[in-house]
Amino acid sequence: MKKLIIVVGIVISFFGCGPNIKPEELDALKKQRADLEDALDKKEKEASAFQEEVNLMKNQIAQLSDEKKTLESTMSSEKDTLAANMMKLKESIKEKENMITEREVKIKNLESELALKNQNLFKKDDEIDKKDNEASALKKEIENLKTEIAKLKESNANLSKSMNSEKNQLSDEIARLQNQIKEMENKNNDLLNQIKEKENSIEELNQKIASLSEEESKKIKQKEEEIAKLKNTYGDLLSELKEEINRKEITVTQLKDKLTINMVDKILFDSGSAEIKRKGKRVLASVAKILKSIKDKQIIVEGHTDNVPISAVLAYKFPSNWELSSARAISVVRFLQQNGIDPSFLGATGYGEFRPISPNDTEDNRAMNRRVEIILIPILKTEEMSSQ
Repeated sequence: MKKLIIVVGIVISFFGCGPNIKPEELDALKKQRADLEDALDKKEKEASAFQEEVNLMKNQIAQLSDEKKTLESTMSSEKDTLAANMMKLKESIKEKENMITEREVKIKNLESELALKNQNLFKKDDEIDKKDNEASALKKEIENLKTEIAKLKESNANLSKSMNSEKNQLSDEIARLQNQIKEMENKNNDLLNQIKEKENSIEELNQKIASLSEEESKKIKQKEEEIAKLKNTYGDLLSELKEEINRKEITVTQLKDKLTINMVDKILFDSGSAEIKRKGKRVLASVAKILKSIKDKQIIVEGHTDNVPISAVLAYKFPSNWELSSARAISVVRFLQQNGIDPSFLGATGYGEFRPISPNDTEDNRAMNRRVEIILIPILKTEEMSSQ
């Protein structure tokens, strides 16, 4: 290029100036040519330096590309959030590569244009200045790209640090969960052993239940038969004592295997007396006729009074209602025995005024509390009595 300009200068000097050119003009032209050559050398040096910077940028881009591939391979197994960040980085790097590629193409075009402009150097000074400005802008853009690349490297380093921290946290969490799983497995084994022990206990209980079920079914059947007999007795009493029941002098109640005959005292005794009246004997004889055939029940006679104290006239005989209620119960027991009931099934007790069935606030209520109850209950076996 430099030789071409020199040849062009000689031709211009020979043909353009003519044989009558003055020496000072010739010197001026030579100086002008020398200045042009210096300017051209300067531009070539600047273009060479610019090309070196471009080559350096290419090397840096290649290094960045290698780093990008390394990051992609090491971060491929990370979470979706990290993958998204890497995707953004890839897109950013790709965008910068595209920009650099575009700049390289542009630089090549500028170099081509610069070669063309060198041929018309004298006419294209303004264009050279323009290209210089563009080159400066390109340098500035390259510096900006370097800054962005440095930021990207820093961002990648931060991401790598963050990933390592998260990896450590995940490792700690996995270790903790593994310990929990081991503890749960130990607890599960303990529970399985407990379940096995419980199953063995249940099997033993089932065997005991099976052995007891037969006895229990026999007892239930026997109980049902006793209740059925008691119902017949209940029906017989209702029929035999119909008149007294209608006059509300006697009530008969049955609750499962318990039968209660409740008699107001006036049907059996005179006031303050423990001697059974004629009418009372007739009623008790009817009751005894029905009860003497019963061999599987205890017959308990209970005596009850109201809360009126014993009068002074009778106090020598019955100091309190305890004695009066007990004496009446014993009188009924003796009468039942005399009328054919086995005395081994009989029992007597007196409760005085302490088990009322109504408040002692009116005469009618007090009359209800003055009563004798004949109660039929199942005979308790020795083991049942011991348990109670």
